Amino acid sequence: MTALGLKGRVILAFGVLSLGVALAVSGSAYLFARNYLVAQREGSGITRALLDARALTAAISEGVDPGDAIADLPVVGGAQALVRVDGTWYTRGVAASPDDIPPGLLSEAERSGAARQRFRVSDGPVFAVAVASDQDVYLELSPLTDLDRALRAGGWFVVAISLLALALGALLGAWAARRLL
Repeated sequence: MTALGLKGRVILAFGVLSLGVALAVSGSAYLFARNYLVAQREGSGITRALLDARALTAAISEGVDPGDAIADLPVVGGAQALVRVDGTWYTRGVAASPDDIPPGLLSEAERSGAARQRFRVSDGPVFAVAVASDQDVYLELSPLTDLDRALRAGGWFVVAISLLALALGALLGAWAARRLL
């Protein structure tokens, strides 16, 4: 293998510099956007779950059947609600069964009053919020499939832009090397 000449080193330097700048700028923008979107989705999921848990607990304490009470909760963003009352599970939706729920999530909610966790079910990733009261545990699963898909597309976009920057930097380096040498 022969060593790169001066022209080759100039082309390589421009390409690598362009790649580094593109990765730094687009990568940091991607990470900022990712963290913001995940925090927004989780924050709205927590707020909605706390409000729904309060409404469900109030309905059950007034004597409403847990199955009827959970059916009356509004469905927002494809969220699935589950409630365990006196050891019996009631659900609205079929995206996840009680067996899909990580035991650590339920035990943390029972211990501290509330817990949250991201995990996967058969339909894809979900964000779960569990809220415990005296005799029941309310669980709300918010699907993250759309967010996951958007973040994956954003990651591929960062890769494509970085490779484009590498190619454009190499072309600029070739032009500069021809002009200078």
